Amino acid sequence: MKFFIFNVLMILSINCFSQNNIILKEAAVDKRVELLSIVYRLAGSSTYNSQQNSKYVKNIDQYFGRYRNHDLIKYVKNNLIKSGINYDAVAIMAISITQPPKIKGIFPITKDFPGYKWTKHKAKKFLKLLNSFYYDTNCELFFKQNEKTYKTVSVDFQKVLNGFDIKWYQNFYGQKSKKEYNTVINLAGGYGGYGPKINIGQTEVLYSILGVWETDTIGNPIFNTDEYLPILLHEFNHSFVNDIVEKYRADLEKSGKIIYDLFKDEMINIGYNNWKTMFDESIVRACVIKYMKDKNFDKKQIQKEINTQLNSGFVWIESLVEALEQYDNRRNEYADFDSFMPELVNYFDKISQNINNLIIVVNNKRPKIISIKPFDNKSVNVDYTINQIAINFNKPMKGGYSIYYGEKGKDAFPDIKNVYYSADKKTLYLDVRLIANKEYQFVMKGINFISIDGFSIKNYTITFKTIKTFDR
Repeated sequence: MKFFIFNVLMILSINCFSQNNIILKEAAVDKRVELLSIVYRLAGSSTYNSQQNSKYVKNIDQYFGRYRNHDLIKYVKNNLIKSGINYDAVAIMAISITQPPKIKGIFPITKDFPGYKWTKHKAKKFLKLLNSFYYDTNCELFFKQNEKTYKTVSVDFQKVLNGFDIKWYQNFYGQKSKKEYNTVINLAGGYGGYGPKINIGQTEVLYSILGVWETDTIGNPIFNTDEYLPILLHEFNHSFVNDIVEKYRADLEKSGKIIYDLFKDEMINIGYNNWKTMFDESIVRACVIKYMKDKNFDKKQIQKEINTQLNSGFVWIESLVEALEQYDNRRNEYADFDSFMPELVNYFDKISQNINNLIIVVNNKRPKIISIKPFDNKSVNVDYTINQIAINFNKPMKGGYSIYYGEKGKDAFPDIKNVYYSADKKTLYLDVRLIANKEYQFVMKGINFISIDGFSIKNYTITFKTIKTFDR
């Protein structure tokens, strides 16, 4: 592991911030990340099949749609995804290979490289097929066709980096080794965000890979700093946090399992399938809030970030931020974050014993569904001729909604014609068309059912069965 050449698809200038072993590269689109995202999109990965950046993903589907039966796509679909090589494993592979057209591992492929679920055999076969796919599809032509977009988003994202204090990371974590920070805009990534890193000689090369989830009225990506900066901060934090949590895995396991068992549904809902990942995310999210406090962000923006984490299931987030502030106030005792981790081990042990009280405190803040009209939830004798369902909350809502299939699936989902709120935002109306003698089910998810004070509902399932009350 002697050297590494990092080339991105579009860098408008060779200028970058560099000071005291810290290099911040300009935001850019990376061919490797786009290529692997396209491959996983064609293979059906739900993560890479978002329609958020609709104009660009339409270009992908039109250009590459006829290659869905390529040997690479079949291999990814039938072997890699099924064996769990998905999500961040895709990002890790992307930063571990050279830029096309000649794609190979930056270092020799072994059982340890690129690692994270990739076996030596699977990685080698994947790269062989990836090279074939790149040439068979003339992928370079697709990149050239979208070159203007890549240039535009690279320039537009720079405003998110303005004022971004990259030195905060090494000061806060107490790490002084040479680090290069790379911000990658993943146009085919949807909501996905990843924070992988790779060691190149004496330099740690860190990535914040960010999907695109906001566009203007004609489908061009837009980058709202309030939305993207917390995610940018989040992903870079992973390069510091994950390894330290891994180092203390044995000490954290007991409390981690206790807490995870209580929040398993919430964690799986946001893609976290084990207690270790939950702890990684807990600390990363608390560090984002710590950064925002250190940099004197608006109090409302900080509270919004706290509420977001509470709504996601991290009910201990506020006390964890307080623990991080204790660390920062006692740097004469703790030279670096690693040395403070035994205190966090004790913190999580205490949280695991007090978690039910925290759950009660947060749930008391959540909006609640107090009634459904004109029937009660789980009714089995609902008149099929009704054309409106009213759902009443105990406090005003912001006005968003997120309604999904339940366990009974698509067939049980009602035909919803319109969704809107009352003037006081305390009642949600669903205009529906129902049929007789049918069981219905839908789930109201907290992701968008948020009260005006910033708290989401607990996911709420509505089930009912219609009957035919009279002949027509």
